Amino acid sequence: MDETMTDLGVDAPKSKRFDLIGLANRRLSSLGCVIGWIVSTICFFGVSFALGGPSEGDATESAYSTWAIEHGRFACTYFHLTGATFAHPLRPDALMAPLYPLVAGAFAALFRIGSHTPFPTIAQMGPHCVNAVAAMSHWQYNSAAIMPTINLSYLVWPVLLTAIIVLVRASGQGHTGWEVVAGLTAGCSPLIFDSFVGFFHPEDILALSLIMLGLAATLNRRWLLAGVWLGLAFTSQQFALLAALPLIFVIPRHARVKYCAWFVVAVAVVDLPLVVATAGRGLRVVLLGSSRVGSQIRSFGGTVLWELNLHGVLLFCVARVAPIVAASVLAWWCARRLGPAILEPVSLLSLIGTCLAVRMVFEVNLYGYYFMATGVMLVMLDVAMGRIRGQTFAWLGLTTIAFNPVHDGFYSNLTAWSATLHRAVPIALIAVGVLAIVIDVAHRRFQFYKWLWLVVVTLTVSPRLFGGLEVFINTPNWAWQVILSPTALLLLAGPVMSSIRTSDQRLIPSASLQANPQ
Repeated sequence: MDETMTDLGVDAPKSKRFDLIGLANRRLSSLGCVIGWIVSTICFFGVSFALGGPSEGDATESAYSTWAIEHGRFACTYFHLTGATFAHPLRPDALMAPLYPLVAGAFAALFRIGSHTPFPTIAQMGPHCVNAVAAMSHWQYNSAAIMPTINLSYLVWPVLLTAIIVLVRASGQGHTGWEVVAGLTAGCSPLIFDSFVGFFHPEDILALSLIMLGLAATLNRRWLLAGVWLGLAFTSQQFALLAALPLIFVIPRHARVKYCAWFVVAVAVVDLPLVVATAGRGLRVVLLGSSRVGSQIRSFGGTVLWELNLHGVLLFCVARVAPIVAASVLAWWCARRLGPAILEPVSLLSLIGTCLAVRMVFEVNLYGYYFMATGVMLVMLDVAMGRIRGQTFAWLGLTTIAFNPVHDGFYSNLTAWSATLHRAVPIALIAVGVLAIVIDVAHRRFQFYKWLWLVVVTLTVSPRLFGGLEVFINTPNWAWQVILSPTALLLLAGPVMSSIRTSDQRLIPSASLQANPQ
């Protein structure tokens, strides 16, 4: 019996039951692929509208930079935050890396957002842009520019969908049902909407899309393009280094100079002009983005590292430097053990997905959208393998329960059904989990991970969903980190480690033959 089918509670292909894997492997015409893209897009926008669309969330991290770029005030793209004394949601606590504000600013200028109200002059923003926040806040109050600016984040979807299609095809699964599976999964992914609707971090989605384009270029041996895509990903979100640096150890030696050179060129083209225009004020942002790790601002993430109460340089080294070092060492070791085989689609996606997930072990904060890159890479890995692992969907479901993407208020995108949907999401997931176990029982199967999933959910989900008053276990963020991070690492690293074991087993007989030629 096929193990993948068993995970989904579906009998082997010889059964009269519906063959999901066979359908996914079926070749699609160009028209079929286009229809799949359209359906995925409809799902994405349909779910977005149902959830109320993008929220303010952390929009101030990009909005002020977007408006400054829109009106050509590049000198005030980045400014000192110490003078910002406005109440939330107008007060910027951090600023975003340059790529998304540049793209959003260009489209804001194209759509003439807020053009009916005169934008502040450089003089009104004050020397060194000390009054930039006050001046632009006053302008947006009169122009009502905030929501049209936030809605520009819908532009990340075509980039994400394109990256998914390109990577699926580079993995050898293009023009099949897997292309549709990958698009639909992204279009309905709760982790994507946690980044988009809940907290407003479109730069994370943009960065992941560019990373996937870089991986597709790597699989196609297009080293120049790989460097450009990964360089652009770094200018969108600095966690891209977790993929960019390990690739140095993966690609052939003769291509490393070209890859690194074009990575630097892409970063310089985007970042350097803004650093010069802002008289160096943008330097910290282009290097660290919106991260406040190591600063005097106390976070509220509640992770294991946060509980250790580290500060300053030590905290920065552990939270930001350590995962990059760990990912690079892992990539070096895997490349050394597998050789050129590391560039096979499954091995490469497994390795880079693991490198991206390493971040979650060292994080000082923990929010649902932090798991977005890990969740998408899990799905892409499954697609590359041509398998649907039940463990992947169990992990995605558990992450959704831990960090419900449907917020229950506080933002302008609150709908009449938000509170009901917030409670319905975990109930629906629990129902699916119970149904999977019932199907297993009916077919006399026992899969431990499903029962363990149900136990964890039962102990951690709030009985308020069912009319109760108290939770069984008030699960802190660090507990979810301990549950979700290692399981994600196991799921992502499994295929590449399996390839290494297989390679070692092949080498043992060869060594024996050389030692005993007779």
